[in-house]
Parts: sequence; C-alpha cells; structure tokens
Amino acid sequence: MTKSTFDKLFTGSTPLKIVDTGAGKATFVVRLADAAAIEWVNARGGAWVNTANSILSDLCGRNTAVSFVLNGQAGPTSEPAAVVKANGSRPTHSTPTRSEIPQFIEDGEFRIIRRADNYPKARTAGFVAVPHYAIQFWRPFLGALPFDLYMIMNSYWYSVSHGQEEWPSLSELSMCLAIGDRATLTGRERGSDKQTGLLQILEAVGFFVYRSEGRGRGTKHIFDAFLDIDDQLPILTPAQVYGVRPGNPLYAELPEILRPLYRGFPPQLQRAHERFLKRWKQKTGIDVDEWMSIQDLTLVPPVVVEQA
Repeated sequence: MTKSTFDKLFTGSTPLKIVDTGAGKATFVVRLADAAAIEWVNARGGAWVNTANSILSDLCGRNTAVSFVLNGQAGPTSEPAAVVKANGSRPTHSTPTRSEIPQFIEDGEFRIIRRADNYPKARTAGFVAVPHYAIQFWRPFLGALPFDLYMIMNSYWYSVSHGQEEWPSLSELSMCLAIGDRATLTGRERGSDKQTGLLQILEAVGFFVYRSEGRGRGTKHIFDAFLDIDDQLPILTPAQVYGVRPGNPLYAELPEILRPLYRGFPPQLQRAHERFLKRWKQKTGIDVDEWMSIQDLTLVPPVVVEQA
C-alpha cells in the first residue's frame, strides 16, 4: 500500500474497542472514516490485515484479529453490518464485561495492556528491555552493526547468566545479525580488505571481555563481565557526544580502534541529546551543566580481571 492510498483511506480512523471472543482470542475493532475504506479492505486488504493480525498477536501474547466498522456504527456489542475481517467472514463475539477484559482505552488514548495469564514472562521467553536512551544515542555512537550485535548478545545474556544455556557460536551470531560473515565479527588481519571486527569494537568500548575455549567445532565463545543494556548501560560523556579532536589531551588516551567513534554527533543530534537530558532531569537527577563538566572519555565501568 502506498502512503497516498493509506492517507486517503485511513486518515481519521480511530480505535474503537477490543472484544474478547473467547478461547484466548481477542478482536481489535477499528472505526473507519468512510465506506470507501471498508470497500478497499473487503476487496484488496486481506494480506495487509493478516499482517496486522500477526503483529498484534505477537505484541499481545494471544491470538488476535482486526475488524473494521464504518464510522457512526456502534461496534461490537452487537454484530455491525459493515464489520469485515481479513478472511472476509463476519466476526462472532460475545458481549464482554469489565471483569473479562482490561481497560484498553484510557483518557482517549489507545493502549495495549497484556494480561498476565496469557503473556509469557519477560526476558525468559519474551523480550529484552531496551532504554530509549540506548536506541537514540548509544546506537549512533557505536554504529548500526555494533549496536545491533550488542542487542543480539543481550537477548542471549539472560539465559547465559542464569546457567540455562551457553553463548552461541560466532556463526550463529553472524546469522542473527543477518550478515552471514563471521569475519565481520572477528575482523580481518590480512589482505587488502583488512577490517576491525564488531566484537573487537564492543570489547574496546568495555562491554565485555572475550575469550574462547577449545578448538574447531567444539570451541566455546565466552563473554565475561558482560554489560547488561537494561541495568548497566551508562549515559554517554561529552567526549562521546561532541567528539575528541587531535590535539585534545584526551585524544592521546584513546585506543586507535575507538578514535572513529569519538568524532562527535552531528549538531542536530547533539541538540537532541541536550533536550533528552533536560526532559528527564527530574527522573534521572542529571543536570546538563553538571554533565558538561564530565572529563572522562566514558562512564562504562572498567572491567577488573582477577589473576588466578
């Protein structure tokens, strides 16, 4: 669907309510602005609505469907004439009571609330909690691929740290990263395409200490002192946001592998970072002026390696 088609048909659409249809299923009812949108969904929207059903099912942790009702009609307490579903059939639904479904619309704002009895426990089977700050600022600092690899490693970290499984092979990590090239993780030391590996970058930043045990297919890859993105990832320093130039005394302290990362954000992102700190000052206790006085290259806690 093109943007112009979407804007034409669905601008003015609003979420109406959610109906518990029994057997662990729910139907999201959306009010469309006019009959043309209903006709488009009936004639051409099957694949599009099926995609929406799949996404909503993943988000809610239960089987869901999307239904559409024409603006001005009551909706799901009784079957509306203009409701259509992805398969073209009319939905059947019971009349829910407040004890059966949670509050999905609060103060006019549509919210998805996951019920505890049908949503898997977070982190053991669900998701990795990623701070907004990490996505908005650590990702542009590290670069897309190093950050994405760090995210993937975090998805394994919980099970590894609780002894439920071991770290995956480098080949598996590269496949999760969708690059299919193990050398991108480990780097290339020879030839004209010499490059720094993503794992080398993350280790230099201080996110873990990498070691391996064994040889060949039996090799175990271990990332000691792994920095958890949810609980331990710190705020960036002024040096990381504004950059460190040659001639600055801090530049001499930078390992060569990290110097490309300390080029500084573009001005627009620098201002966005300042606004973020000001907006969240009350919750974080971080004052922008105090933050500007930080002289460290990084606030990532140093790794202490105990000698046997």
